[in-house]
Amino acid sequence: KISKRCLNPDELERGFGRSADQVSVIFAAKESLYKALRPRVGKFFGFSAASVESLGDNQEQGAFTIRLNEALSEEFPRGWSVRGTFRLTESLVHAHLVVGV
Repeated sequence: KISKRCLNPDELERGFGRSADQVSVIFAAKESLYKALRPRVGKFFGFSAASVESLGDNQEQGAFTIRLNEALSEEFPRGWSVRGTFRLTESLVHAHLVVGV
């Protein structure tokens, strides 16, 4: 059910969402982005505001790149991207990204 809300056409074209693990990692990556940027942009934005462009080859631990599909502020324009990391365990997904201060 989450894949319909979380993934956008760009991500589906890249072949993401074929497994529950991929959907979980993309969801976690987008939530991490939201938690990092929401206080700085001062507004709500949804899953469609960003696309995961790449996922590491190792499904249990790897890196991802996420890019904004829309401008959130002058500091974070459309096309801005950041790289993060993830770790997938049996019951949890940990996603981490750092946005400079």
